Amino acid sequence: MESAEKVIDLIASKGLTADESTYGILLAEYGRKGDAGKIVDFFMNEKYRNVFLDSRSISNIVFQLITNGHKEAVPQVCRFPLLSI
Repeated sequence: MESAEKVIDLIASKGLTADESTYGILLAEYGRKGDAGKIVDFFMNEKYRNVFLDSRSISNIVFQLITNGHKEAVPQVCRFPLLSI
């Protein structure tokens, strides 16, 4: 988990930008761990305002939450307009 965050920091330190797929994978991992707070923080962070996830990434985040016993977090995560499929 921390290594995924470090990869994104490394990408940024090289002057590059992670793509939506990279963020989708990271957020799905947060979902697997049940860390809805990190997912919400991501979408609340001004730094990520221009990141738009596709429906496949969004579905994967929700799938990870549900299949790993965190279905109570789905409404909290899906309240963002960016997550309308």
